[in-house]
Amino acid sequence: MANQDWINLGDEIRDIVENAIDSQNFHKLNQSISDTVTSAMENVNRTIRNAGSAAGQAGQRIQEEVREQQGRYRYQNRNSYIRPREIVNSSPSLFAKTGPSSCAGYALTITGGILTGGLGIAVLILLIVAIATGSMGAAFSIPIFIMLPLLIGSVIMTWKGSTILGRLKRFKNYIRGLRGRNYCGIKELARLVGKSENYVIKDLRNMIERGLFLQGHLDQQNTCLIASDDVYEQYQLAQKQLEIRQKELQQEAAKPKSGLSEEARKVIKEGNDYLEAIKGSNDAIPGVEISKKISRLEVVIQKIFQRVEQHPELISDLRKFMDYYLPTTMKLLKAYEELDAQPVQGENIATAKREIEETLDTISTAFENLLDSFFKDTAWDISTDISVLQTMLAQEGLTKKDF
Repeated sequence: MANQDWINLGDEIRDIVENAIDSQNFHKLNQSISDTVTSAMENVNRTIRNAGSAAGQAGQRIQEEVREQQGRYRYQNRNSYIRPREIVNSSPSLFAKTGPSSCAGYALTITGGILTGGLGIAVLILLIVAIATGSMGAAFSIPIFIMLPLLIGSVIMTWKGSTILGRLKRFKNYIRGLRGRNYCGIKELARLVGKSENYVIKDLRNMIERGLFLQGHLDQQNTCLIASDDVYEQYQLAQKQLEIRQKELQQEAAKPKSGLSEEARKVIKEGNDYLEAIKGSNDAIPGVEISKKISRLEVVIQKIFQRVEQHPELISDLRKFMDYYLPTTMKLLKAYEELDAQPVQGENIATAKREIEETLDTISTAFENLLDSFFKDTAWDISTDISVLQTMLAQEGLTKKDF
């Protein structure tokens, strides 16, 4: 495709996203973008097919090498490899039984209430009689001093029982908020119990320490409750891989840029700014699945800028990518943030969020395919790099694609 064709495609995708955001109608967003990209890629594929059999044979060899590498990877890791999947099974074994604690809570509340009422009335009567008779002798003072500590103890007993019952009620609400999943955003749980997010975070930590969530964890940003060890292990692996990628990016950024032109340095800085913005959206949006999709974008974009830093001659092609596709992606992420922040998550909002999630998958695939065609005249075949990367991501639980 000619440069003008890419610009036209970028304009078309940008217009589709802007119209969806302005109208708040996301129902056909993913389909529209998918159709547009598919049509463009058909033109690209026809151009590539006409380029000659040599390129096709080279591509076939690369794909065979990737498949061979993936096969070796699976064989070597057959005992530890976990196929990525969406775990939707909040088993009762993940949560402690509340029967004994509930009985203790009711016992403390009822017993404490009875004692508080009885002792309170007795102390009040003694005080009234003592005041009425004008005497505070031993006959009145000794019983009062004996009953006062008992009264305080019964009040504490009542408070303790009601605290236990309140905690168990919130615990059941948290389980209900999971809705069969093994993870849930703190914002969603806070809306469910009518408490602040900070309160819910402390509450969940307390419940995890008390063993109510048998396999419960909070993510590093305290934005998500993860109820099973399996999902938390996937999250930790993904987080570790993300830290490695960020460290690599920092190391690349710290390298001398003396050989780069001013334009190249500017483009790379803008790219790093976009990566930081995407990471910020990832941190701001709770949820394991949406985090996987955004992480996929981060990986692809980071690989692109690392390659451009090594080959500054690609700057002219990358400029179109930055002027059209990255701003469009950020608009979608910001729209998702706004939808997710709504206090009431109705059906329309849920549908719009699902549509944006599917669109992010489409955009990620488009980035991979479009950038492969951007760089087809260089020695770098991005599809190979991404295929190997996807194998790594599969082990990290960051993609649902079946290899």
